[in-house]
Amino acid sequence: MTCAPFTLAEAHAIYRHMAMDVFPEDLRIGLALGFYRTFAIPSVAATLTASGRMLDAPTDRAKATGKLMFTIFEHGLDTERGTAAVQSLNSIHARWPITNDEFVYVLGVFLTEPISWIDRYGHRPTTPQEK
Repeated sequence: MTCAPFTLAEAHAIYRHMAMDVFPEDLRIGLALGFYRTFAIPSVAATLTASGRMLDAPTDRAKATGKLMFTIFEHGLDTERGTAAVQSLNSIHARWPITNDEFVYVLGVFLTEPISWIDRYGHRPTTPQEK
């Protein structure tokens, strides 16, 4: 089953509902698994550990990242708060030599791992629209 294209607002509403109402804990687990998967790429793992925060304050780093991500989930990309969160993420990552392929891989695992987790272990699988 295929779905018609969604507007940004429609896609955000669907994802927000998943993240905040239907699968909040499953989404957090899936995002954590996606984060661990980023270490599968040696260059990404090297960048993640180079800052020192992964070794010195991993919980603080995870909470800070989660806060920015859930700001985007809650408010959307096209709001003042969502835009500020994206700008913050871009600023944080700008100082590191990250290739476009690495960015795409990391974003990809943050998209696919939560869905995979939910479909396998959630209280129900995701719908085509949610995917």
